[in-house]
Amino acid sequence: MKVIALLSLLLVAAHGADGVKEYRDLPYVTNGHERHKLDLFLPEKAAGPLPLIIWVHGGGWQNGSKEGCPPLRNGYAGRGYAVASINYRLSGHAVFPAQIEDCKAAVRWLRAHAKQYGLNPDRFGVWGSSAGGHLVALLGTTGDVKAFDVGENLHVSSRVQAVCDYYGPTDFTVFVTTPGYERHANADSPEGKLLGGAVMQNKEKAARANPITFVSKDDPPFLIVHGDKDGTVPINQSQLLFEALKKTGVSVHFHTIKGAGHGQGFGGREIEEMVSGFFDRHLKSNVAPAVVAKQTESVASALPPAGAGKAPRGKFKALPQPPSSSAPTMPTGLLYFASYQQRDNPAPASNPHILGALFTIYWSDVEKREGVFDWSALDRRIATWTGAGKKVALRIMWSSSGNWPEPAAKHPTPEFVLKAGAVTVRSESSKTDVPLFWDPIYRKHANRFLREVARKFDGDPNVLFVDVTPGAETNPYRFRRINVAEPGFKQLFLGAKASDGRKYSHELWLATVKQGVDDAVAAFKKTPLLVTLNIGSLDGPEQFQAIGEHCVTRGCYVGQNGLNARSYDADSPRKAAFQRWNAKTRFYFEMVDASGGGTGSLMDVMKAAERIGCHYLGVYAVDVLRGTKGQPSYDPAFETALAYGAKVIGKTTATTGPKNFTLDGERWTYRDGGFEMSGILLKPDGKGPFPAVLISHGLGGSAESFGMQKAREFVKWGMVCIAPNYTHNRGARGGQRPTDYGASEENLRRAKTCVGILHSLPEVDRQRIAAYGHSMGGFVTIGLAATAPDLLKAAAITGSGVSPRTGFPAPAVELASKIRAPFLILHGGNDPVVRPEQSTSLKDALDRNRVPNDRRVFDGEGHPIDQSKRDEVFGLIRQWFSKHGLLKPK
Repeated sequence: MKVIALLSLLLVAAHGADGVKEYRDLPYVTNGHERHKLDLFLPEKAAGPLPLIIWVHGGGWQNGSKEGCPPLRNGYAGRGYAVASINYRLSGHAVFPAQIEDCKAAVRWLRAHAKQYGLNPDRFGVWGSSAGGHLVALLGTTGDVKAFDVGENLHVSSRVQAVCDYYGPTDFTVFVTTPGYERHANADSPEGKLLGGAVMQNKEKAARANPITFVSKDDPPFLIVHGDKDGTVPINQSQLLFEALKKTGVSVHFHTIKGAGHGQGFGGREIEEMVSGFFDRHLKSNVAPAVVAKQTESVASALPPAGAGKAPRGKFKALPQPPSSSAPTMPTGLLYFASYQQRDNPAPASNPHILGALFTIYWSDVEKREGVFDWSALDRRIATWTGAGKKVALRIMWSSSGNWPEPAAKHPTPEFVLKAGAVTVRSESSKTDVPLFWDPIYRKHANRFLREVARKFDGDPNVLFVDVTPGAETNPYRFRRINVAEPGFKQLFLGAKASDGRKYSHELWLATVKQGVDDAVAAFKKTPLLVTLNIGSLDGPEQFQAIGEHCVTRGCYVGQNGLNARSYDADSPRKAAFQRWNAKTRFYFEMVDASGGGTGSLMDVMKAAERIGCHYLGVYAVDVLRGTKGQPSYDPAFETALAYGAKVIGKTTATTGPKNFTLDGERWTYRDGGFEMSGILLKPDGKGPFPAVLISHGLGGSAESFGMQKAREFVKWGMVCIAPNYTHNRGARGGQRPTDYGASEENLRRAKTCVGILHSLPEVDRQRIAAYGHSMGGFVTIGLAATAPDLLKAAAITGSGVSPRTGFPAPAVELASKIRAPFLILHGGNDPVVRPEQSTSLKDALDRNRVPNDRRVFDGEGHPIDQSKRDEVFGLIRQWFSKHGLLKPK
């Protein structure tokens, strides 16, 4: 084991790169928790007391650490600021208000020691993202709330003078009831864990954790930044905080990044200049800035890179659309896994079934001396493929078990990083140095190399993706190999101390992997990133799901090494997770080994990749060569398998529909235990993928009588059509009118099951599903759109609407407020069954929430306008579906 002597981390400063003094692990609570520590970074050549920016990390209050501090990475210490990064107790250690108490204790400690470290105690700013955004917002609004000030240094204030809040939660009760975010209402959600119970059962605690509760006129200026495509924290959380601050007279700037997700799309130059300008005005200027309350917006990833010229500070021009929408979509298909022995073989580049090659980047091969990068060998290999009109994918191999023929696999970390003090654990059996990838010295150099890779390849049109898997190969997947020959290696690894004294823990592992993903996302603005999920913890929780969710929300591709013929045949938590992620991102899978033996035939592997919805499949070199004409090992069966893979990989999605579904001609049945349903299904000719529509009948109708006649028309438009029998159908319960008709829980279950069936059909485009219903079928359509807002691209109803309150077959107005799908509403002016006022109420609810909608009333017509105005109704529905992307305009 290579270990350096630990530095004194309390009062002796380390001299970091770029003229920055580093004070690591300063305890801000005497004899406190292990998390009661902060890092402080000071410019070596500082003149006068320095303004301070305090970074508060995110991680759902249950993960994360002070490592990877963005203000430090972005060079604030070199621009005349002191920078601090703090840890605080996570929800697994203590519930709220422990987290804000810790943040305030850190602020007070820094203020109490301002003179010692050359800080200006009157110029403290805070900056945080996600959960950190929530905590810095609380710091900003609770400057006068003494209840959160506990412990030491109470003679100084915990007030701050500026707050930069990146997509932080605020009002949890609104958060968990926002359509699409209802999962956060569970007790095991991050918010539930923070409060110690489900949000809606702990509303008083949620109010106490809400920064808006404490807003007052003397609060410091705020900069709030949020992406409008944030799938983790809804943008309404920032909007609510902005409105409260604005109403109270606090200076506040709310900036929306169009197309940005949860932490993705924030790296543009305009955003960087906006944040630095905000802190300069409020922490450096001697002139009091004017109080403002403004909203601006920009477009994610549509900005020139830093250093590419200057833009006027504070001006944000909305571009026509982000590059992710306007740039050509990268193709999908089979990748030649360029092994060490075959990476220079040009023959596979001529194979018509292979999309491109995947090449491995060993850090120690490229940066043998610090800051000197040699890309010549990789450039030469890439040129062979791009010259043949092919693409490439790249994988950074951070570490390895060393059991490969590639010499660099035994020492992927450059020697100069080890000499700088990064700690590794040596496997004597494989003669490999395995780094502790959470070691701060290792991470500092690794992040610099990551940025260098991004500088060279980010935006290259020939690069499909870059695999940046943090800690790749330093996980049980590879340790199994080492431990066979060296059973004691794992314990040696578990007991090793990093250069800052930290040893392995499941929590540290997860936090470091997540931070590694975030660092990569910050470095790459254009080229997609891949994280392979062979990641777990040693003798602890698998953590596959947590890491996968984090990667998907950051916009990364995900996948796994080790695909064989039987993979994902049976149901499993992993299969369910990939099925859930299938609609959100792309997958890369890699064969477990060359075909044959336990792997199965190459064709079997192709079908396994098709089954899980794979977009890219890494095929072993020997199999590609066997399927390449002109090679000595050529076998037609292998070419047939490659041709099949090229046809299906990336062209289908994972099968996520329900089992026990039987289709007999145009009629189907579904059984799941005691739950049974039936209906009709019609498809256009061809393989698709086609748009689809769920057709819902009214009282006394049925899938056969109502659904069939509508489906005959819709299928002419090129739509797959499904119609179920609901509880209010003609023959339900022996002709007795049921009590659970209309938009009941039972019928919504049937409607959602139908959408699941559509998802399972290879002919269906899962992104283009609509719903249409008449009368009570319209009630079901409204209820479906409200309770599952992400399922439908558009909806249409005839002779239907909402009720003023719950307890009726029609959904209540309150429920309809959760609809997000564009709605077409058609009604007869003299309808005696469902009054026109009921569809007016629906339109009002949609208008209040700015949901696209159109309401047409047919004067003099009664309830069955789907029949009396058949041609006009069909024409309007077709126009609506075309307008919202389900169909091509006629």
